Amino acid sequence: MEKSAINTTKTLLASFSAKDEKSSIELKNALNYLADLSKNEEGIIRYEVFRSDNNQLEYFVLETWSGEWALEKHLTQSHVLEFVQHCKLMLAAPFTIMPLSMPFKADWINPLLTHGIGLN
Repeated sequence: MEKSAINTTKTLLASFSAKDEKSSIELKNALNYLADLSKNEEGIIRYEVFRSDNNQLEYFVLETWSGEWALEKHLTQSHVLEFVQHCKLMLAAPFTIMPLSMPFKADWINPLLTHGIGLN
């Protein structure tokens, strides 16, 4: 299984809308905790949490994994499964996940991945 090929990277954008201000604080804390744990996983390239400048109840997670194998492993981790169950109580609607891809091959990133340099 090839773990460093650029064309196998997987990037996701997850979107979360908290139901109220109290839930927004809880969600922010839960997302940051999830990010701290996820950044230590094998195959992680990028894992960042953002809050909307226009709506303090909206959060986004941008994550990139070195391959499908890493993403699949991440999705089965206990901290991810626990987060998915716990966050349901804080959300106005179910969260969404959008897969993203580059419309070109980014040759410049290959040396970074080959030498294990993170981009986050």
